[in-house]
Amino acid sequence: MGKLSHQPAAKMPQSIGPSLLERVSWDDLRVFAIAGRELSLRKAAAALRTSSSTVVRRIERLEANLGVRLFDRLPDGVALTSEGRSVFAAAQEMERASLSVRAQLDHELTKRGVVKCAVTEGLGTFWIVPHLAEFSRANPHTLVDLRCSTHSADVLRMEADVAIQLTRPDRPDQVVTRLGRLHVYPFASRRYVETYGLPRNVDEMIRHRLVRQTGPQLDESAWPRFLGLADPEVLAVVRTNASAAHFYAVELGLGIGA
Repeated sequence: MGKLSHQPAAKMPQSIGPSLLERVSWDDLRVFAIAGRELSLRKAAAALRTSSSTVVRRIERLEANLGVRLFDRLPDGVALTSEGRSVFAAAQEMERASLSVRAQLDHELTKRGVVKCAVTEGLGTFWIVPHLAEFSRANPHTLVDLRCSTHSADVLRMEADVAIQLTRPDRPDQVVTRLGRLHVYPFASRRYVETYGLPRNVDEMIRHRLVRQTGPQLDESAWPRFLGLADPEVLAVVRTNASAAHFYAVELGLGIGA
């Protein structure tokens, strides 16, 4: 990971309003705003799906353009300097204005019948899609933009109109409705049972083969709890981040899934 420089903090310019736009790149400011919220360059890089070195480089360029130090490095992350807090407040105002414009544009699209739905790949493929035929008949002029990913979409930042996810959102300004409970059970195909047999109890599971799915939002502690193994990876023959691949691998008899 790159390192933010520790140059002496310069005096903050008096105005941090519209003149800020004239001196900096909005992309750099957006990266800084995310790092300011996360207070971690690594987490900011993950949120932006880029490298930590890219985040550092953009923040250092922003600091150079503004002539101030925005962050202090800490053992477990970063902290905003007093100048950084001022710029962060201005960046949030700009971001709110940008999101307001996007919300208005998305509202116009929604009136014309476009709905963005973010959902995990498994639920989107095997639960949402089967219901779309009935929905489409009832709403013939509505386009459903189905965005399947295990990464949680930020509804407040207009990444989706509706997000269906496995983890509860922690933002207090979001409207959250519980849709149901997802149960985890081991299952195998007839092809697997014919080849390897069926375990009669948990103890026999350690002599069998597993197909594992890993990724954001997924409870990867389910198999260890069920099997009483610290690392069920030793039994895995296939590991995938995709629900469809997981289902297909189990159907072909490669192993037992859950």
